[in-house]
Amino acid sequence: MDQTLIQAGLAAAQVTVNKALGYDPATQAKLIKLEGKTLGIHMSQPNVSIYVRFGDSLHLQAHFEGETDTDLSGPASAFINLARHDDKQAALMKAIFRSAAQANWPWG
Repeated sequence: MDQTLIQAGLAAAQVTVNKALGYDPATQAKLIKLEGKTLGIHMSQPNVSIYVRFGDSLHLQAHFEGETDTDLSGPASAFINLARHDDKQAALMKAIFRSAAQANWPWG
């Protein structure tokens, strides 16, 4: 995928997310505890990585130099399902167990 298009989309999403956070002080207070941390989100199908840096606002980037504090990876469809699902924990667990089964882990 074209990195310029991805970064442009992330810039627009960053403005929207930060504006929405302005209306939710409770979530803002929780996110401020993550200041200085970086989350890597690595999607396959399509192959895209997004980095979320936490600070006084969220910073979305297509490229990050350095080590992330936490990484999530999987097919884009799993991330879409997680975003749409009301019970985030159940959706995440379903994705983890599906991945475990595909990897032939004994608990999958």
